[in-house]
Amino acid sequence: CFTVKWRPRLVFSFGRLKVLYSYGWKIFVASMIKVLYNDLRTVVIGKADDEIKKLYNKRDYATAAKVADSIDWRRVKNISMLSLVGDIYDRCKEYEKARNVLLIAYDRTSTGRQLAYKLTILSLRLKDFVEADEFYQDFIEIAPEDTTQYILKYRIAKTKGEDNDVLIQILEAYVDVEMDERWQYELAKLYAETDQIRKCVDMCDQIILWFSEGKYVEKAMELKMKF
Repeated sequence: CFTVKWRPRLVFSFGRLKVLYSYGWKIFVASMIKVLYNDLRTVVIGKADDEIKKLYNKRDYATAAKVADSIDWRRVKNISMLSLVGDIYDRCKEYEKARNVLLIAYDRTSTGRQLAYKLTILSLRLKDFVEADEFYQDFIEIAPEDTTQYILKYRIAKTKGEDNDVLIQILEAYVDVEMDERWQYELAKLYAETDQIRKCVDMCDQIILWFSEGKYVEKAMELKMKF
């Protein structure tokens, strides 16, 4: 049988303490600074969030955007807040900033149907057709039954400068499944531009019949009176 004669002893070494302390205090201070920084950042972001929401509700988008500029949104996990800030930048026509913030939100969710829609529109405003097509495909994969895919398809085609015949085909497919006075009126205008007067008048009649009143009903009446 083999035994070890070593036994623990109660000994305190100031020399070793000094060595460990000279190393450990730096880690302790660094950890404390990190904790304080994170806590302070949370407070600052929380106050900024509240201020941005108040300004947004007052429709003071320009001031809200200035407050948003002071925040590193990569550190924010709240998808709703990121979407709100993206909308603020969009309303201020700061499309690059809007897209960057919404991309942060998009990377943090697997069900971003509305984000995919907004990112498609923003990419079109920035004339980035490659990204617009990619986000459009994402939207279709996430929500294959959502009829607003026709609107995205139409916006992409129109921004790319497709012929009116292509635009008409897309909107006809949309209004076949959805009653929407805005896009029905858009279709009526396209009929008028391509000299399809009978179809234009019929579409105007549908808008007037189904919706009775409103901006697009008035526009349809005015368009119809031209023929």
